[in-house]
Amino acid sequence: MRAAGNRTLGFHSIRFINMKSRYDRQDAAVIQAYLSGIDLQDAAAVDGATINAVGLPPTSNDALKPGEKGCFRAHANIWSEVVQKRLPPVLVIESDATWDVNLRPIVALLNKHFTDLLRNMAVRPLYGEHAADNETAPLADDTGRSDAADPWWQPVDHRAPPLQPPPYLAEADADDPWHSDYWDLLSFGHCFDLQKAPNRHIRYADPWVPAGKDYFGHQLGVERVVHQSGGTVCTTAYAVTQRGAAKLLLRMALDLDMPIDLIMQSMIANGELTAYSTIPTVMAQWHYKPNLGMEYRGANSDIQGTMVEALSGDNAPTMDGWEEAKSSKSVWMSKPSHPDAAFSEMALKVAWERIFSNEKDISVELG
Repeated sequence: MRAAGNRTLGFHSIRFINMKSRYDRQDAAVIQAYLSGIDLQDAAAVDGATINAVGLPPTSNDALKPGEKGCFRAHANIWSEVVQKRLPPVLVIESDATWDVNLRPIVALLNKHFTDLLRNMAVRPLYGEHAADNETAPLADDTGRSDAADPWWQPVDHRAPPLQPPPYLAEADADDPWHSDYWDLLSFGHCFDLQKAPNRHIRYADPWVPAGKDYFGHQLGVERVVHQSGGTVCTTAYAVTQRGAAKLLLRMALDLDMPIDLIMQSMIANGELTAYSTIPTVMAQWHYKPNLGMEYRGANSDIQGTMVEALSGDNAPTMDGWEEAKSSKSVWMSKPSHPDAAFSEMALKVAWERIFSNEKDISVELG
């Protein structure tokens, strides 16, 4: 559990994808990483306008925007490195990712319950002699029972010992705290998610989650759910294993027919990728608060670009958001299109208070 709460969250590294020209996003990420006590490794984004068509994979649907092509290549460069260097799982985050300042204890707690979920599902390694057993592995609900009439509303005795792990699932260790033989992709930040099956989940108390989020029709308290995903959209933050990276490279080399998040969603849905995710998400996207002039620069999306070409006359930017921004000491907000985001202390919102305080040690460490 402690290994998953270290400065790389238990992964080989945390790769931060950012355009060289987006100094603002670089600064925002550095501030968040500083406050939450994590280490980011820069990964160059790719300007789709600079990609020669001859260097792209074949496509049966040549409708991708330049930004979507650049997004593919930036992620693919990381996947390629993971495969080529035989790296352990890496966490990939995009330049507009945001998170709670308590990220390390949040992820350490998630790791504990993710391990419990794998045990309760009695999963086997994805590859090797026991892989076929997954086809008939029993499904358990979050009480550890597979015969509950209503898995969601059964009382959970958190004092009860967990099911005995199958012989294939070793105890987590510092070298592989996330049990990387059992999954291809682990989503920390997405804008849409589906269940793989109603009883492949665990809900657990998380003191850093505001109450009231929805989990497929069930209202959560101060809780988070980790489950086997039926398909996520948006690549804000995800961990990928070596085999998962190889699958992604091969699938997109076959036909780059959609934006990469939609390809990943289809691969998860049809069983080509085994993925897990959380609701609420651990990370989300930020964008600038409205009416600061940033939307007119196209600063809220490197893929979509600017939405307004002229900045005069009737198209002059509205600038009445500055009073609130200066009062709150923050120009950032969680993007509304990420409905599953829920932060008690969004790092970018508390940054001013923390950094301008008299406290000596303001980075959140794992206790």
